[in-house]
Amino acid sequence: MAGKSNYLENKVLDHVLGVASFTQPAARYVALFASGSGPGEAGGGTELPTAAGYARQSVTFGVAVNGVSQNLGDTDFFAPGGAGAPIGTTTVGHFGIYDALTGGNLLYFGDLATPKTITTGDILRIPANGLSVSED
Repeated sequence: MAGKSNYLENKVLDHVLGVASFTQPAARYVALFASGSGPGEAGGGTELPTAAGYARQSVTFGVAVNGVSQNLGDTDFFAPGGAGAPIGTTTVGHFGIYDALTGGNLLYFGDLATPKTITTGDILRIPANGLSVSED
């Protein structure tokens, strides 16, 4: 289950209530955050460092059913490695869904069901249907 950012809450309200139109993002990207430092409604958190080889990954969602939409395919993240990589291991505990590969606006955020400790050479995979976004 994911939370919705203040940015997206305001855009949806304005759109639905006829204040301003909201154009859907051209793409969506999943970001990973260190355990204990995930984003909240206002953003923030400690995203893994891009200098260490990490990058947000594109994600596509299916049509919502009963207020829930899930990712359609596997989304793989490679563990930071090489020059600038953190020493030791990195524990990932949170995710964010953004409208841009870098920067951009946080749309949704949440906790991983089980934090994942990764080291150089590991892959963190979010399997198809493993990432759910819901509205209630």
